[in-house]
Amino acid sequence: MGDVPYHPVSLFAMISEQMPYAMMFWRSFAVFLLDRAEKVIPSISPDQLRDNSPLMKPYIALLQ
Repeated sequence: MGDVPYHPVSLFAMISEQMPYAMMFWRSFAVFLLDRAEKVIPSISPDQLRDNSPLMKPYIALLQ
């Protein structure tokens, strides 16, 4: 449970599910860059597996 939308699956996980041979790059620098890019640019993350209604409220909202 959290206060922001949750992405349980990474973009690389989606790619490796569709192309199993991509697992060859699992611990590579390219996958590291892909994970970092997902954190900086969340729009490249898959939207199908996103929890848009987290159960917790942000901490700032609780103070008001």
